[in-house]
Amino acid sequence: MSVKQTVQATRSTSGDGTAVIDAPGVGYYVHIYDGAMIQASPGDDDCVVTLKSGSDAIFKAALSGGVYGVVGLPEMVCGENEAVSVNLSDTADVDVTISYAVRSIISVPH
Repeated sequence: MSVKQTVQATRSTSGDGTAVIDAPGVGYYVHIYDGAMIQASPGDDDCVVTLKSGSDAIFKAALSGGVYGVVGLPEMVCGENEAVSVNLSDTADVDVTISYAVRSIISVPH
């Protein structure tokens, strides 16, 4: 079990970006505890932000270009050995912060 970590990323171009959390390796998965998304430059176009585990969408949020606000991320579990990436539907400056840990898929009895 890894220590809880926090990663911050800024995206500004539409489409899939590079991984914000790398794939942890066979037998491991990313456990997202929480996080936040914010449109860094209000006044940009409206944008749908999609958090992905591998190619699967695990969370979507619509960010309005005319509104200051933060979208909180819920606790989520990613697929085995899948990277976490952020997809933007449009060009906009979006900041994402994620608290996570890498976990083993093998349970060890206590």
